[in-house]
Amino acid sequence: MDYSQLKDAFVSGNAGSSVGYINNLSFVSLNSIILYAILIKRVKLRVYAAGCILFLGQFLAVTVLSNHVTLLNVLISVTTSLITLISPVRLPSKSPTHSSKPTHRHANSVTTTDFDNGTSWKTQPPSPLPSHSQDSIQLSPKSYITNYRSYLLYFTMLSILAVDFPVFPRRLAKTESYGTSFMDLGVGSFTFAFGLVDAKYHILSAYNTRKVLPLIALAVIRLVSVTLTEYPQHISEYGTHWNFFATLAALPLLTKPLTVLNRATDVQFSWMAIIIAIVFQGVLSHTGLQQWTMDAERTSLLSHNKEGIVSLVGYLCIYLFGLDIGLYSLPQDPYAYFRKRLTKKVAKDKRDKLLVILASFSILYWSLYGGVRVFDVAVSRRVANLPYILWTVAFNTSFLTLFLLIDLINFKTPSRQAVAVPGMLQAISNNGLALFLIANVLTGMVNLSVETIRTNTITSLLILAAYTTALLAIASDAKRQEEERPLQSVLEKPAVSDASQKPPLQAFHLPSLDTLRTKDVVLASSSPRRLDILAQVGVHPRVVASTFDEKLSKEDYLGDPHAYPINTASEKGKEVYERLVLEGEKSGERDSPDLIISADTVVLTPDDAPSLSKGRSWDDASEPMTYTICEKPIDRADQFRMLADASGRELQVVTGVCITYPILQAPGYAQKTFANVTKVHFLDNDETTIERYIDTNEGIDRAGGFALQGLGALLVQGIQGDYNNVVGFPLSDFVRFLDTLIENEEGVFDL
Repeated sequence: MDYSQLKDAFVSGNAGSSVGYINNLSFVSLNSIILYAILIKRVKLRVYAAGCILFLGQFLAVTVLSNHVTLLNVLISVTTSLITLISPVRLPSKSPTHSSKPTHRHANSVTTTDFDNGTSWKTQPPSPLPSHSQDSIQLSPKSYITNYRSYLLYFTMLSILAVDFPVFPRRLAKTESYGTSFMDLGVGSFTFAFGLVDAKYHILSAYNTRKVLPLIALAVIRLVSVTLTEYPQHISEYGTHWNFFATLAALPLLTKPLTVLNRATDVQFSWMAIIIAIVFQGVLSHTGLQQWTMDAERTSLLSHNKEGIVSLVGYLCIYLFGLDIGLYSLPQDPYAYFRKRLTKKVAKDKRDKLLVILASFSILYWSLYGGVRVFDVAVSRRVANLPYILWTVAFNTSFLTLFLLIDLINFKTPSRQAVAVPGMLQAISNNGLALFLIANVLTGMVNLSVETIRTNTITSLLILAAYTTALLAIASDAKRQEEERPLQSVLEKPAVSDASQKPPLQAFHLPSLDTLRTKDVVLASSSPRRLDILAQVGVHPRVVASTFDEKLSKEDYLGDPHAYPINTASEKGKEVYERLVLEGEKSGERDSPDLIISADTVVLTPDDAPSLSKGRSWDDASEPMTYTICEKPIDRADQFRMLADASGRELQVVTGVCITYPILQAPGYAQKTFANVTKVHFLDNDETTIERYIDTNEGIDRAGGFALQGLGALLVQGIQGDYNNVVGFPLSDFVRFLDTLIENEEGVFDL
């Protein structure tokens, strides 16, 4: 018997293991992330230590400790408990007990007031910087989904090579025809997670079928490479020519007509999946399809690929279940998609409600799985039948629930979700498909160069350790490059030598920007426009919208209207800082960010505004002028009044910006502020033009009632000053101001 036959026999005939054992093995991931969450609040972990905590347990569980998984879980849990009891959490500074109301004197230049010693400096208004930002529905990243998906990818990548070594127990390998195994679950889980992530495209109605082209290409490349190299493969998994990449590529295409049905009838994808799965099981059991798939000779193209084609129906059901769970999990409000009430504002976090929903689904799916097993219907990954579908969905829904529960317990405040994801897991999640492809290539290289089934335990462990270390290093390096070059994807082609081609964009390295990219920065605003503007320079803060009631008395600012947005921004920053510190104290974790950015934009209309037709501007006024401070219109009539007052006149758009950061001295924080002024020259718009603009529904949520980056540009003759300031955030001034602050002020980013 030659080696290829030995290899085929090595991976054939497996009967699998129990569902309980597989669940126990998977709990190693949950215990590892709990241990990490406990440690990260007490010590600063180096990347190697974090890697061992996050991944070593799983590595040992599928190799030398596979017979002692319960003991491994107990050891990790006991370690976590001892650390919790012995080592205290690093507590944050106490919440501020008082605040200082800043005073500001402002001219057309930018004025910054130091809250510590009262000194100030000025900078000139910057030149305009255009923006291409546009409103979009905000789907914030979910740390528990990232952690769940990353562990799934890690287990999958580890298993596809480890299965070829004797150190990997045969009961974990894919079953031949019937039964449950760890790798059987991995294939279904990968499909479930694929649907979960794809839910964002359905929420945003932005799915493009061209996204499957890379998967089709990978399916073809794998087929050609396996054929040319005569790489040993177990054809009863998917067939002679079919492979898992082909299955993944087909799923979004098959879902297209079901998406049309979903939008036309509001029938949920999970209901479609249940109906399809039941009908599919009936066809398998009563038409001989299952028997044909298991036993028929491979005499035609169809029969050569019978497993891949038949199982495609089951994987479609798993994908639809994942899609449905994603529609609950990705929005802030789990019912938002189903109520058709998605908004552009950052909604209140409702993870507790989502936990109840996911737990309910978990109980339901496990019950359905148990009910099907009562009828003695065996699980079969090979045909992806009904019990296999329900088992896969029940497992993934329940483990997703547990990852969410860990988040809620260890990172109680939603503002801490950004730090709830270990950097290594984030790196895996960001580069999932590329890593999966690299893992397949490395697996092929190892199998072509080493007779894996004849290696001893030590050699097997060394090869697998080198393999996983290489994959983690590649993921970490890709993440580092993404952070260093936020304007260029790490997968883009390098610059070409053709002089006619523009070189790729690189990061703009300034002290402030380089610092911000490595810090925990909070934006105290739900404005998607401010997020977009900061993203232009690679700064991606977490959003904690201020709850400050923006109702400062405008009468107090008649003599200095520029101070109004500055003071409002200061109050926003103070409110968010106090709230984060209080939440951190209640939860026992440090929740004081490195920097809080808050801003407020208003439009100032002089009560006797100079008309452009008379060739006058504000600078021509011989007497002090009084102003009307315009914020967002309260209704259409208020918007019409604002735009009518602006017609043919010169207005000022003023954005006050406040930077809040922690210090040791009372009150526990410092604030630095500045304001930017941009003059906007309106055309002499008639009432019909204004009414038609209002009919577009644009500008109702903008200061002054217009959006310069949108249709509102048609109402404006020109601007003098910073374009981004009118959109919502004076980016250029902010960067220069922060550069000066970091250079001249001690204590910034020190805590």
